[in-house]
Amino acid sequence: MITVLHQGSIIAEGDPETIKNNEMVKKAYLGEK
Repeated sequence: MITVLHQGSIIAEGDPETIKNNEMVKKAYLGEK
């Protein structure tokens, strides 16, 4: 299980595949295209 934090809040939890495909994680860490 992976937990992703952004600015002190949990924005996603799950296995690596779930995290890789999560739109909130992509926006928080990669920015918007």
